[in-house]
Amino acid sequence: MSDASTRGRTTAEESAAEGGAGDEAGGQRWAVAVLIVASVLFGCSGVFAKLLFVEQISPVQVTALRTLVATVCIVAFAVLLDRRTFAVTAPQLRFLAGFSVIFTLVQLSFYWTVALTDVAIAISLQYTAPVFVLIYDSLRGRRVGAAAWAAVAVAVVGCALLTRATDAAVLAEDALGIAVGLLSGVIFAAYNIAGNGVAGRRIGTITASIYSFGLSGAGWAVLMLAGLVPVGELTGDQIGNILFIGIGATFVPFVLLTYALRRVRADRATVIGMVDPLSAAVLAYLLLGEALDALQAVGMAMVLAAIVLLGRARRAA
Repeated sequence: MSDASTRGRTTAEESAAEGGAGDEAGGQRWAVAVLIVASVLFGCSGVFAKLLFVEQISPVQVTALRTLVATVCIVAFAVLLDRRTFAVTAPQLRFLAGFSVIFTLVQLSFYWTVALTDVAIAISLQYTAPVFVLIYDSLRGRRVGAAAWAAVAVAVVGCALLTRATDAAVLAEDALGIAVGLLSGVIFAAYNIAGNGVAGRRIGTITASIYSFGLSGAGWAVLMLAGLVPVGELTGDQIGNILFIGIGATFVPFVLLTYALRRVRADRATVIGMVDPLSAAVLAYLLLGEALDALQAVGMAMVLAAIVLLGRARRAA
């Protein structure tokens, strides 16, 4: 879901598998409602970050401050929830250290794309991650069915329409933003691929999230203290936006997802997760005046539909 890794590897499939037995139990409608709210909140992240970029706050600064704020909240939440979630072995910690680096790059590449292009385009390009995962699987010799490749074709055409790639002038003007956006999709794909090793190493999804944020936040803190990532003087409104991104658009939906994804099937969660980019597009229009034309809207719909189809094709394989 948006803003990738808290959003971040959403681990919808893992979490749903862990709580699949509860799928038949009560509370389904409530869990779905909670998941929708979480998706909308995640969708706010890019929009409020864009408000900061307009005021010359850099993507690096936003990524660092957002991570630090969210880290404090998530670590406190984990302490109250169950301190055993912090327990890891040395090999698990080494894996999580590398995992946190990819996690950090997911965040940074997304916000960088938002700074360079429209929010809806940025999030849609990052959502192409399953396409790159499929290509990776194919290169490794895994059989990929015709339905999956058809979904890839739909995603490619959708991206072309969304980014107006047929217009040479627009393409030249937005080339860097599109390139970084596709790179964010590749990095998010790497994050998901690496995340497949979480369960295999007997690491819980909450533990993985704690260490992803914690180690990333620690790294950003060191860079700030060393003066390599200057914070500068922030206004009250800017601080408020950063706190909202870190708490309202990261920590709160993280807690909601922890609850909902244990009660909603992975296929259903994937479809509901499309509320994330759609709400981001609506908010970007209302708060930033960023509007998609008809062909771009069709392109965005095609990309999101392709992601849902890819998910179904992979589960059916």
